[in-house]
Amino acid sequence: MTPLSGVIVPLDKVPDPVFAERLVGDGVSIDPVSQDVLSPCDARVIQVHRAGHALTLDVNGIEIMIHVGLDTVELKGEGFTSRVKAGDKVRQGDKLITFDADLVARRARSLLTQVLIANMDAVRSITPRSGMVTAGQDVLMEVVIGEGAADTPLEKDDVAESQPIVIGNETGLHARPAALVAAAARRFSADVRLLKDGREANARSVVSIMALEVSGGDEVTVVARGDGAAEAVAAIEHTLKHDLGPDHPPAPAAAPLVSHDGSDQSGRSLRGVGASPGVSIGKVFQLRHQETVFEETAADPNHERRALDAAIASAHIQLEALRTRMAADADNERAAIFGAHQELLEDPELLDEAATYIRNGASAAFAWRQSYAAQADRLAGLKNSLLAGRAADMHDVGRRVLHLLVGADHSAPIIPSDSIVVAEDLAPSEAASLNPANVLGFCTTMGSATSHVAILARGLGIPAVAGINPLALEVAVGTRVILDGDTGTMKLDPTAEEEREIRGRQNAAAAIRAEDNAFAFEAATTRDGHRIEVVANIGDVDEGAKVVEAGGEGVGLLRSEFLFMDRQTAPDEDEQTRVYSAIAKALGPDRILVIRTLDVGGDKPLAYMPIAT
Repeated sequence: MTPLSGVIVPLDKVPDPVFAERLVGDGVSIDPVSQDVLSPCDARVIQVHRAGHALTLDVNGIEIMIHVGLDTVELKGEGFTSRVKAGDKVRQGDKLITFDADLVARRARSLLTQVLIANMDAVRSITPRSGMVTAGQDVLMEVVIGEGAADTPLEKDDVAESQPIVIGNETGLHARPAALVAAAARRFSADVRLLKDGREANARSVVSIMALEVSGGDEVTVVARGDGAAEAVAAIEHTLKHDLGPDHPPAPAAAPLVSHDGSDQSGRSLRGVGASPGVSIGKVFQLRHQETVFEETAADPNHERRALDAAIASAHIQLEALRTRMAADADNERAAIFGAHQELLEDPELLDEAATYIRNGASAAFAWRQSYAAQADRLAGLKNSLLAGRAADMHDVGRRVLHLLVGADHSAPIIPSDSIVVAEDLAPSEAASLNPANVLGFCTTMGSATSHVAILARGLGIPAVAGINPLALEVAVGTRVILDGDTGTMKLDPTAEEEREIRGRQNAAAAIRAEDNAFAFEAATTRDGHRIEVVANIGDVDEGAKVVEAGGEGVGLLRSEFLFMDRQTAPDEDEQTRVYSAIAKALGPDRILVIRTLDVGGDKPLAYMPIAT
């Protein structure tokens, strides 16, 4: 059963190669909206990490590891409360860990929580579910147990042994370093163990390694038995000494101290959380939301309800256009954001509350604002950064309908070139409309690295900082700043030397991109000689031309629905022939073109073709 409420995320989408490449184990990740980790089944607790962010359960020999967040070990327990200890027996639904989602989301890289089967050799198959799940109520995945190989006890004859090895990284052998050690051990047939203070761990098992509770500065010894024992010991020793590295890069020697309010002691640097990587130099542009003015009461409830229905229908059309545009850009993640906004427009509690206000004499605008503001406040009041991000989505959807009701201008503001946008918050639709030619980056005092706005910034390829010191709102328009999405900072009035340093970073990044692009037209072949076909997903003629420019070998998926959507009539055969022919000509005779049959209905409605749901 699912231990947290939230959205299931495939491991492939987790921005950490240790989990994405299944070095720790196989399973799923959850983008959580709750803060109590519940036991997914009846089990025995075999290990609780000292930082409180992870634990392992045993169920008839199957090891289930739950790891809350990414890089959360660096919090050293802050924000986490363990409800169990090693040796405890738990029932499905019992609380295992409670965490402060707001604190953890602000301090760690992500709240994505991994639920993994660590000893996959004992498992025949895993069938994960998808979509939204509720903690303790929904199935997360089904695991079929196979014929697992039991650990072989370590014998003392015919072994290779290392000298004691001091663990250099500060946080010791937590999930990520343990996974690297286990991956190295699995390359050898020899039985490899780690020894510490008279206890031993199977070096192939991430859970076993973590159970040793190896901290930074501790000593361990590597012992191996069987074929290739000496080579195995040498490989593990090299991994422990050289491959683990520090858990985070050391701060520059001259880095200023940061005060409790998120600024350095000079007052020139304001700190937040990196939401989109990269660095840029530009001038501050303060973006403010204007209050919408309207009458609070109305005489005809029927008229107000019709006005609200019409505004919601228009908002649907606008959001569909945004979603289609993103999908045509082969950006399904960003397209899904606006699909979710369409779902918010149909939320029954939102609509029912607005209808109640209207029946009681409120204007459509007042009723709608009260309803969506209450829903957003309810989400934000949970003090969960992910839910706070969804509150921003609710505000975005609400303002869109409100502007349609009162006839206000909902168009994007005119932002001058070389701008760093500063705002209390940005709506996803505002972020999507930013022009990277003019906007070099943005920062907000609200939001988080996991918000929809952060996702959009990464899609646009511009740096962004969330949760920045509110003093940023007081920085004068036109002030020259450095926005660093890697470190989550904004530096005011940089010196010429500081700007030269940033230009050097930008040039180095550009050189890497140029070096990559130099190989764009070469065949994609792995080092061991396997040929890989590289093709694109596209949605129009212009993108077909870009495939050629980028060195693509063709189109693996042309979304034919782009021809049918955002219009009032269906295209005829002649129009389809012209468009498909133009794309084929743009690709040329040597590249493949795969055209998908029409995919509409469901989340892709056509105005001129009613389709039953």
